[in-house]
Amino acid sequence: MDLGRTYKNGENLKLRFEIDGPILDDESEGEFNYWRLQPGTHWLPEPETAGQGYTVDATIAVEKPYVAIASARTVSRTETPTHNVVKVTMDKPITWFAVAAGKYKSLDLVRNNRTVRAWCYGGVPSTAEQLLKTAHGILDFYDALLGGVPFDEINLVEVPYLGFGQAPAGMIWLTREAFNPTADLEARYVAGYGAVGGWANRMIAHELAHQYWGNRVKIYGNGDNWLSEAFAEYSSSLAIKAMKKKGPGVYDNIVADWGVRAAKVASKGTIPTTQYMQPRFSDKGGDPESAGYRQTILYTKGAYLLACLHRELGDDAFFRFLRLYQKRFAWYPPSISQDVPDMLKAITGRDFGPWMADNFWGTGMPALPK
Repeated sequence: MDLGRTYKNGENLKLRFEIDGPILDDESEGEFNYWRLQPGTHWLPEPETAGQGYTVDATIAVEKPYVAIASARTVSRTETPTHNVVKVTMDKPITWFAVAAGKYKSLDLVRNNRTVRAWCYGGVPSTAEQLLKTAHGILDFYDALLGGVPFDEINLVEVPYLGFGQAPAGMIWLTREAFNPTADLEARYVAGYGAVGGWANRMIAHELAHQYWGNRVKIYGNGDNWLSEAFAEYSSSLAIKAMKKKGPGVYDNIVADWGVRAAKVASKGTIPTTQYMQPRFSDKGGDPESAGYRQTILYTKGAYLLACLHRELGDDAFFRFLRLYQKRFAWYPPSISQDVPDMLKAITGRDFGPWMADNFWGTGMPALPK
């Protein structure tokens, strides 16, 4: 696209796009009839990650009885004789805007001037209320740890699978065990045993942490993705630790599990290069576990390195590091991995460059400090 002239950095530019053609990502499964417009699928014009940062005003109409849900604050919900209509707005510069629609019913819980809403397919189970209470409790923790919940409305949207989540701005897709962990044997097993310490709460805490890491703090490019995934994973472990009853013990088990799993694959690649090594990490031939190398290195080893830093620095310095990171890179500009040792040096006066060179840029695997 030729804009006719060079625009200055920070100069506003208003463009209008019209899209024609099949853009809906229909993922219907059985009786679960829905679609999603997902981040990164180029259903709307998107620059490279480093250049993304846009506000949103949108009007979305879907045929009845379906309703639309968007990753933005709800302005109004109205209807015509044939359509349900929602207007939404987002006044903060976000990286990923997403939309979903289906035969959803919702349940809201408002606390501390924020709304968390559960969108359940076909009807709202009695367990949805506990999901909302858990989400608010985690957000209260992040509010204190990281400073200010980025969005005052968060939509939790059910998708008909098991074992994953995804978190665009102000909207989180969660699989069905999060909404009803006792629905059937499969959901019960995944919710309770899908990960050390219980999958459901860890998934919810991880995806809520993405409202901070990946949305408020943006990444410059794929090589910096640990600033989203590993930082969200470690933040989620701190949220689990803060939970009543066995939280501290569960946290210790999570960190120990990270260490064991990361040590097995650390030599296979480095954290910043996992995004560029997909062919090597495919499951076609060779080690049958190779398909999981990327996720283990990026998420698990990345989170383990943060656990090591936390143990090395202590609570006060490490939590100041997290809060300062959130403040320094709130909304703009995107962050690069080199910002981590720079921020640590600003707080501690110590040079963590060699440590990063060995363990982040390299394949080193540090011992957890005592």
